Amino acid sequence: MMRYVASFVRTGNPNPAGGGLPRWEAWSNEPGDPKSVIFDVRGDDPDIRMTDRELTVSGVDEAMAREAPPELVEKATAYMARSRGVVRSD
Repeated sequence: MMRYVASFVRTGNPNPAGGGLPRWEAWSNEPGDPKSVIFDVRGDDPDIRMTDRELTVSGVDEAMAREAPPELVEKATAYMARSRGVVRSD
């Protein structure tokens, strides 16, 4: 990720020249076209690739509920609500 960011800051293009990383494609709203980059760093062999999977707030909420401890989900949900200007009443 740092190599993509550094290249973007230097050149306006996230793809480092000769970097050996998968090409970070521009977002396309067309079905099957690139939507995001997967940075899966579990294990010794990182998986970095483009995907047509579109991330949504509800999808992130569902994944957090499945995979994170409840106290972390509660804190993250409260933070995201504040950042969207939503105030919880409970």
